[in-house]
Amino acid sequence: CGRQIPDQARFCAFCGKPVTLERNSDTFRSPNIQESDSFVESRNIARCIILSIVTFGIYGIYWMIRLNDDVNALLGEDYEMKGWMAALLSVITCNLYGIYWLYQMGLKCNQLTTDNENRPLIYMIFGMVCLGIVSLAMIQDMINRTVNYEI
Repeated sequence: CGRQIPDQARFCAFCGKPVTLERNSDTFRSPNIQESDSFVESRNIARCIILSIVTFGIYGIYWMIRLNDDVNALLGEDYEMKGWMAALLSVITCNLYGIYWLYQMGLKCNQLTTDNENRPLIYMIFGMVCLGIVSLAMIQDMINRTVNYEI
């Protein structure tokens, strides 16, 4: 998108695209694959958890939609399933799809970092024992660290 970002950034904080080094200059720029108005923002995890509990899970569904779209934006995967579709499938299948979705988010979070943690299995197990909100918090933490250039 051409906006200024820190030198150590791996992803553009404005459009979410992976950062590449231009061959003819020493500046980092976000590749302009497709114009997007999406902005990946850091969220307060405690506030998201409290809102999810207070609204009896309704905010949790919204949070799931945002997480899905944010991770796809950070990876530059605009063609992937949209968050609203993942949430709808989770509701229709009584969260069976939600457990699969957590596994897929674990795989995508592994692409955002270089460590070798077993995120897919961890996220899926939390989802199976009715602690999916912990997995959502872990995914949000990964997004926050990526957006704030801590990875």
